[in-house]
Amino acid sequence: MLKKIEILTKGIFTKTFLRLLKAKDVGALPPITKNSRLLLIRLNRIGDALVTTPLLKILKEATGCSITVLTSKSNHFVFTNNPYCDEILIYPKGFSGTKETLRKINNGSYDYIIDLHDDVSTTVTLLVGLSKVRYKCGLHKGNEKIFTHTIEKLDSTKTHVIDRLLNFANLLNIKYDPAEVNVICNFPDESLANVNEFVHNNFKNDKPLIGVNISAGSDARFWGIDRYKKLCEFISSRDVNLILISAEKDLHHAEEISSSRYKAFCSPSFDEFAAMISKLDLLLTPDTSAVHLASAYEVPVFAIYARYKTDDMIWTPYKSEFDSIVIEAPNFKSLEYENVVERFRSFLDKHISH
Repeated sequence: MLKKIEILTKGIFTKTFLRLLKAKDVGALPPITKNSRLLLIRLNRIGDALVTTPLLKILKEATGCSITVLTSKSNHFVFTNNPYCDEILIYPKGFSGTKETLRKINNGSYDYIIDLHDDVSTTVTLLVGLSKVRYKCGLHKGNEKIFTHTIEKLDSTKTHVIDRLLNFANLLNIKYDPAEVNVICNFPDESLANVNEFVHNNFKNDKPLIGVNISAGSDARFWGIDRYKKLCEFISSRDVNLILISAEKDLHHAEEISSSRYKAFCSPSFDEFAAMISKLDLLLTPDTSAVHLASAYEVPVFAIYARYKTDDMIWTPYKSEFDSIVIEAPNFKSLEYENVVERFRSFLDKHISH
């Protein structure tokens, strides 16, 4: 109930704010050069940050411009080792955080501010609308009055989220090769070394390495202890090595599911989580950021999706070989083990027989 009130209050505030403010007409967008300073805004979760990374690469390689990304506490680390990001600003929630962030934006000598969100955000609307940045870019999505330049939001029922974001390249007159587009996620050598040590200590052979990630962005997408146990038993009956992957919040579940034949891997480090995904020959995961990490390393993915009250295209991996099962429900309670394993079996066999 409180969440609904918060959403309603923000909606009223945003509508009122939009009636009071309209961006000035500043003429056509000038070309972006190596001397241009861009501020890109992408708050929210890890997956939201990951799908933004292809655009960063395109902008940096085409122009050599300076790129700052305004992020949230829950996704800033995605950009830490990104070679196409020059600076990270972390937005602290609350009135004082908004005030401080706006001060940094107005003191940052940015030439462009670009809102990369698909939907209208009250926070971002406020920051962009009150900023002194000359060129303000965003999607045509309901708050276009605050922008000096907009581009149509591509159909979210037919267009991958990454392609929707890449439409900004058209607005900014940037050319790119679609064949070169993929998620970018780098990690330190130390993180890979730690993951290699874990794999070496637990598996003394070179069998295909299969990962089962049990964690997702919400508890509603936890598939259940018994179902994951049965799935892991099925996978480990093949001639493979199996790693059970989880976030810290789900470690107790992973330990309950794990056995002597397959081990649980959990690290508080996002870099180590990403490094582990990069080592896999195949990943099974619920709809989560792991899908986009797998795409970055072109690891084949079998995903479980819960789609509820939306026609939006699911966030599939952009480059990896892929199959999935989609349930039209708010959670996985009605998704039976037999339905998943029936579809997953052929995908698994195809990739471990290579």
